[in-house]
Amino acid sequence: TYVWQATGQVSITNRGGWSDDVDFTWETPGAKTITVTVTNPYGSATGTRTVEVREGVSATFDPVAGGTLVYTDTLGRVTIIEVPASALYNTTTFSYTFASAPAQGYGDLLFAGRAFDLESSIGLASGGGLTATLSYRDEDLTAAGIEDENDLFLYYWTGSAWEDVAATCTPTSVYHRDTAENRLSVRFCHLTSFGLFGGEAGYELYLPLIMKD
Repeated sequence: TYVWQATGQVSITNRGGWSDDVDFTWETPGAKTITVTVTNPYGSATGTRTVEVREGVSATFDPVAGGTLVYTDTLGRVTIIEVPASALYNTTTFSYTFASAPAQGYGDLLFAGRAFDLESSIGLASGGGLTATLSYRDEDLTAAGIEDENDLFLYYWTGSAWEDVAATCTPTSVYHRDTAENRLSVRFCHLTSFGLFGGEAGYELYLPLIMKD
């Protein structure tokens, strides 16, 4: 007997067979836990797996006109990816995938609550860059310990570390900030995983006080 349980789902029980599988569908993103308990005359065993359900949007653009991809998450935070025609060799599909947090570790970097993956069906044209415009919330910055919005930078995952996306283009891109509207824009020339960070966590060092008699 196989008993399947999953976050927000009705329990499913199947009987018989050497193996079993079921399909679960969620309408909201986030971490979901799936548990299966297998029972036979000799005993039972339970296995649990947590999966991250992610949502996003895709769009296809041609090298004549380019286009704009827009995604708004459930908290109202907006991402705009501008794809100029000069960035395309041929008709290309871009896929934006929302992430509640980066899948990769980020050490002492202060995460500002925005993360996503961006992929394309074919590579970008040489020298062709895209522009990302991201909105953010004051409460996300407060929760992360970020005091100055001008410390926010969009980082990309190199495969081994997080680096500023501005350095992916030549010349280095310049950030455009609208702190009144909680929004920033920057040009980037590499597709991967991205995260919005506000510098690194600081630490206070306390030294013993030595007094001379």
